[in-house]
Amino acid sequence: MRWHSTSCAGCSSTAREPCRSSRSTITSPRAPRSTSNWSASRPVAHSWNWPPWWRTISRSQVDGTPTASSSKTVAGKKPNPLFKLVVKAAAANDIRKQRKSGGTALSQGNPVVLLTTVGRKSGQERTVPLFFTEDDDRIVVVASYGGQDVHPAWWLNLRDAGEGWVEVGGKKHKVTPTVAEGPERERLWKKLTDFFPNYDKYEAKTARKIPVVVLTPAG
Repeated sequence: MRWHSTSCAGCSSTAREPCRSSRSTITSPRAPRSTSNWSASRPVAHSWNWPPWWRTISRSQVDGTPTASSSKTVAGKKPNPLFKLVVKAAAANDIRKQRKSGGTALSQGNPVVLLTTVGRKSGQERTVPLFFTEDDDRIVVVASYGGQDVHPAWWLNLRDAGEGWVEVGGKKHKVTPTVAEGPERERLWKKLTDFFPNYDKYEAKTARKIPVVVLTPAG
């Protein structure tokens, strides 16, 4: 306890009274902390004010539960920022493995094709790894983008340019794209979901029609 002195400013205590300016601020170092007040005021995880995009990714992207935003297509909507970062990191890892192995590495137990397109805005080449199935001499891929409400950039680039390049088994080929429709789409969709059933989950999460893209060798 600090006693009042003539040098104590802003205090009306008498000379031998405890200083009022310190009475409300000085506490005993041995006084126990009240755990009940701390627990009551401390926020818990499920009550935090998460930003909207995190609430969407935590429900829709992780456990596959449809959300209000994934039940309809929103014009101009962008993919979740965290989802985009995860996809970019995973893609870079798969590309590195493919090129190091000469095109024989698998991703989640499935074969991968590397598709290169030219950015419709940047004009630069962009390469993405994609699961695929073969249909005669054609390669079939899906623009699923994890069930996002927007098309992946690679498909928009490919659609606008009308051509791209695929790397299979270490060899690069020029291809032209078409979108499968009707009975052909149903047949190819079944082939794709036979080895990767998550495509069905992605389709259920979005109102957009996921393009099944057929890549045919050019020339």
